[in-house]
Amino acid sequence: MKGNFPLWKKLFSYVLLLFLIVALSTQSASAQTKSVGSSKKSTKKSVVAAKKTKKKSAKRVLANQVYWRTKIVYRNGKAVKVRYRYVIPASKATVKPVQSKPVVRFETPAPAPVAAAPAAPVDTPAPAVVVPSVPTSVPVSSNNQVDHIISLINAERRTNGLSEVRGNTGLNQAASAKSRHMAEKNYFAHTAPDGTTDWSFLNSVGYKYSNAGANLAMGDFGSDDGLVRAWMNSAGHRANILASFGQEVGIGVHGQYYTMFIAKPM
Repeated sequence: MKGNFPLWKKLFSYVLLLFLIVALSTQSASAQTKSVGSSKKSTKKSVVAAKKTKKKSAKRVLANQVYWRTKIVYRNGKAVKVRYRYVIPASKATVKPVQSKPVVRFETPAPAPVAAAPAAPVDTPAPAVVVPSVPTSVPVSSNNQVDHIISLINAERRTNGLSEVRGNTGLNQAASAKSRHMAEKNYFAHTAPDGTTDWSFLNSVGYKYSNAGANLAMGDFGSDDGLVRAWMNSAGHRANILASFGQEVGIGVHGQYYTMFIAKPM
């Protein structure tokens, strides 16, 4: 019958179509599997390469480190391998030299010395100054000379920011007795050969003090200014003139012997 298709041909066509579909699907799956496999391989290769790069980059190259290298040189037309030393410059080093920072040490300062309180009264006399003298006759001190020397002493104290001292009759008498004693006994010292001390003259006039100092001088100083200037040029005598405890002063002159007592009365 025209237009009728045999059944067996239909079945054959269906089987052929099914075979083609299966073949195509199998080929696609195989291609997809290959693609996955290649991607896995490429991923694995990239990981390995990254590890190698990391190891290579992590290699510590120290500055000034010495390496041995080999290079080929031509000698007489022949290639020769030569080993040579290569020093890594600091610019190519991965590990830069570390500069050590200075260590700061703090030291505990020693405690300041504690000054001992001055004893009262002063038992140690001031050092003596011996000035070369020209034998001349110098009269016993007058009130005008005593006042003049005291005014010069006060001028030095004012210059050094200290309060003035006032003249005391008892101290003047003790100083005059000390100067006369040195002239008559022919000695020049704070303690006489017979053991008499400066403070014995203070006690003899009944002067009561809590602190005291004594300056002696012998010779021709030319003037009262020369006398005071000689005392000020000596550390021990200067300390007595500028004594912070000083409130009263006495001056005694006998010939070329001079005595100054400075004290703090009780």
